[in-house]
Amino acid sequence: MSTRLIRGSDNVAEGIAQWVIDFLKMGNPDQEVIDRTVLFRQDALACGLSALALGCNAPKVLRNAAMMQQVDRTATIPGTNILIGAPMYGARYRFYGPAAARAGTSADREWDSNGTNFGYDPERNNIAGEFGHNDFYPAVEAAAMMAGNVDGRTLLLAYIAVDTVRGRLAEVFSLKTYKIDHTLYGAMATAAVATALWGGSVEQVARAISAVLIHATPWRAIRAGKQLSDSKGASAGITTGIALDLAVNTILGFKFPTDGINNPQAIFCLFEGETAGCAPFDVALPMSGNDFPIMGMHFKMGLYEHQSAGALHGLFQVLTSAPHLLENDGNNIRKIEVGAYEPAFSIIGDPAKRTPTTRQSADHSMVFILGRTLSNAIQRGEASWLTGILLPDDYTSSAISDPNTRRFMGEDMMSFVHDESLDPLYPGGIPSWIKITDSSGAVIESGNIEFPLGHAKNQGADCLEVLRRKHAALLNAAGIEPSLLDDFSSLEDLKASDLFDLYDIELTIPESDFDEVESLEPVNEST
Repeated sequence: MSTRLIRGSDNVAEGIAQWVIDFLKMGNPDQEVIDRTVLFRQDALACGLSALALGCNAPKVLRNAAMMQQVDRTATIPGTNILIGAPMYGARYRFYGPAAARAGTSADREWDSNGTNFGYDPERNNIAGEFGHNDFYPAVEAAAMMAGNVDGRTLLLAYIAVDTVRGRLAEVFSLKTYKIDHTLYGAMATAAVATALWGGSVEQVARAISAVLIHATPWRAIRAGKQLSDSKGASAGITTGIALDLAVNTILGFKFPTDGINNPQAIFCLFEGETAGCAPFDVALPMSGNDFPIMGMHFKMGLYEHQSAGALHGLFQVLTSAPHLLENDGNNIRKIEVGAYEPAFSIIGDPAKRTPTTRQSADHSMVFILGRTLSNAIQRGEASWLTGILLPDDYTSSAISDPNTRRFMGEDMMSFVHDESLDPLYPGGIPSWIKITDSSGAVIESGNIEFPLGHAKNQGADCLEVLRRKHAALLNAAGIEPSLLDDFSSLEDLKASDLFDLYDIELTIPESDFDEVESLEPVNEST
């Protein structure tokens, strides 16, 4: 049977636990699933290494905290053969595994530029629409290296297992409806996969899942407020670090409940009014083929909130069709109108984000994202995904306050409206449109953009080229050779003894905080 259906009337945590254990042993996804997973891993790695090497505060602080928990290379969890420690990017010593996972996961997520899923499976009518991101690969790697006997093939299956569990849960239950952060699903999935990699029983894996749910549920308060803080980007790292710590305690024998997902006092049943021990959803988990959530996950072509992708695509389309808009220092542009769906309008159209002061708010501001892209295009005299992707230099303090960018962000220049006709197209697409009125009064329109570049339904020939450009730009700016990513392209062939070498990365981390840097040196364009 290629797909297992876990009914809400079953013990869902135990059903997920059994699937994880079996999938790590017998999973047989199609090669296209494996190839896509490898590309997402490379994408997240480029983001994480860049964030650390450029001195982003949250991953650097969490890494320093892990440095205080260095352990002997051969030390094991009492009563087991599981190693206590795992390495971190650029640090080949071993550190307490959950702390190392916390730091690496935070780094991969910091730029908010890795993969995104929308929790949407219309074929099964599972359209809860919960967001999620593939932030959790460093945590999977930490668990695998703690196990000590995990080869590259099993590591790939572990990546896929985490993305599958969190992806399927995102399709059947909307956490954001109840102000709970989406990183909960990744943490639950990571705890399950780690416990299984360590040889845990079905009961122990179910206990680890339940422990995260009842002890470590993160709330969306982490991303509330007029200007966002470090908590927003580090939520995945902090939550999954707690999850792995709970998994360690499970392996040590702590008897958490096994029925967290079905428990009437836990979030799923509590919020949906289920009191008879029946979870308010079924979960379909594949064993083989290509029906995996990662096949519907979207790439980001640079540093921007994913819900702006349709408008960005529309902007490039308009500027390509009307190159005169880039002439005369942008004075040929009289007005810009942008239409988007909910929730894009309320999340990245928040009036407070019209004047962002922090990087975390700027990359969640539609007017900044478009204004900065337009300003860059005018300066360079051309506009395309390949030349116009947003990079860390576009989010330094000087870039955020740049007058050439700000002039396009004002209400007199750029209007952002909620177009209700676009709402039914989301989350199947990322629908937006853009209209630019030039100095003569002519209006150039993009039309509705539903599947921008990077969307799972738009994997055009130029997608891989733009991704490679993104990876090279991120790593070059950080002084890292992009060919390092090639080591992850042959994961299937690695032996267990080889995994440790994946983290043999030359990495210099500055003392200064990236968000206090005025500007970066130009990226090496030759690579």
